[in-house]
Amino acid sequence: MHRLRLLPALVAGFAIGLGCGGAEPVVQRPSEVPRAEAGPRPARARAKARHGPPEERPSAPPTEPVEIDPTEIVFALRGREADVEACRREPRKRGLIQLAWGIDRDGAVEDVEVQRSTVGDPDVERCLVEHVSSLRFNRAAEARTARWTFVFGLEGEPPSKKKKNKAWRSKKRRRSARAERGVAIESSSPGWLEPDAIDSVVQSGYRLYAHCYRDGLARNPRLGGAVRLRFVIGRDGSVQQVRDGGSDLPDPRVIDCVAQTFFALRFPRPERGHVHVLYRLVFDAG
Repeated sequence: MHRLRLLPALVAGFAIGLGCGGAEPVVQRPSEVPRAEAGPRPARARAKARHGPPEERPSAPPTEPVEIDPTEIVFALRGREADVEACRREPRKRGLIQLAWGIDRDGAVEDVEVQRSTVGDPDVERCLVEHVSSLRFNRAAEARTARWTFVFGLEGEPPSKKKKNKAWRSKKRRRSARAERGVAIESSSPGWLEPDAIDSVVQSGYRLYAHCYRDGLARNPRLGGAVRLRFVIGRDGSVQQVRDGGSDLPDPRVIDCVAQTFFALRFPRPERGHVHVLYRLVFDAG
C-alpha cells in the first residue's frame, strides 16, 4: 500500500431633561381646549414619533460572500488535469494564472476573472476561464467566492547534478532530506512569523498535497523525494510568490500541483512585513 509521509517541521442613554416653573396654569373649560391639546397622543402615534417609520430605520450592512474551502476546488478540478495542462499548448510556456470567481447557491460558477497572469498568452487565460466556468460545486444556503492559482512550470533553482547509480542517489537523497530542517525563515526576510505557526498552516494542507502525490504515483508507483519551495507570505497572511527551492522529486507536475496548493494557504499576519520561507515536504511511497 502506498503511503504518504510528510515529515513534521522543527521548527488571529441618552438623557431627557424635564423643566418646570413660570406662571400659574390657566384652567380652561373643555370647549375652550384646542383640539390638538385635547388629550394625550395615542400610544401608536408616540411610538411612531420616537422611532420613525420602518422604512427610515438604518438597515444592516450586507455581508461579504464566504470564500470556499480550497479542498472543494481540488475535488472539482479532479479529472481535468490533462485539460488544464493542454491549455498551455506549448510545453516550454511557464508562469502562473490566478483566477477568481463567484459560486451561486446552486453551485454554478459565475463571473470568472483573471486577477494575475505571468504567462503572457491571452489564449491560455481564455482556455482556463472556460474550464473553470464549467465547474460545479455543492449547493449552499448562500453565494460564495473562490480563487485558485494555476502553475505551469514552477520557476526556481536548478536541480542537483544527476548521479550514475540511481538507487544510491535515491537513498542518499532521502537521508539528506530527513536531516535538513523542514521550515526555515530566510536571513533576507524583512518580516517574521514563528516557524511553528508556519508549519501548522502548511501541515493543515495535507489533503491537498496528498491529492498531488496520488496523481504522481499513478504515473510512477515508486515515486518519492523532496519538494522544496521558497515562498513569500504577505502582510495580510496570503502567499504572494512561490518558487522551487531545489526539489528533487522527479515529477514536475507534482511540484507544480503542490505549489498551486501553497497559494491557497492563509497564514497569520506576520510582524514587520513580508516573510520569506524555505519549506521542505518529503514524499515517500514506502
